[in-house]
Amino acid sequence: MDAVISEFGDRLNRMWKVGAKHAVYSKEGNGYDILREFPGAFFDPHGYVVFKTESAFRGCRHLQISDHVDVPDKISNIPTYQTRDMASGSLANWWWIDSSNRRPSLIPLRNQIGWHRMRQEKALGR
Repeated sequence: MDAVISEFGDRLNRMWKVGAKHAVYSKEGNGYDILREFPGAFFDPHGYVVFKTESAFRGCRHLQISDHVDVPDKISNIPTYQTRDMASGSLANWWWIDSSNRRPSLIPLRNQIGWHRMRQEKALGR
């Protein structure tokens, strides 16, 4: 599932034109991998925080950094948090596929009903 999470961060970085060299996503906005390249950014479904330098990242009082990063009050409470609405590419417009015979990926929500119908027909042998 980590590959999909990385894909989310990269996708939002591109959609929202953030310009981060390392983009990390968390659905809850409170747990992240450590940023390795800068500028780096943490994303949640509604926005992001950019850390221009490693010293800005390591010095942020809102982060607890060990072998991963905990954000007890969520990134949305960091003063530099940038909000994005649903129309500008939020993950609310995407839906998970996670099946044993496919690599986890994303499809547009508008295709969700068609995908379910296809899975049901396949299960019924149609």
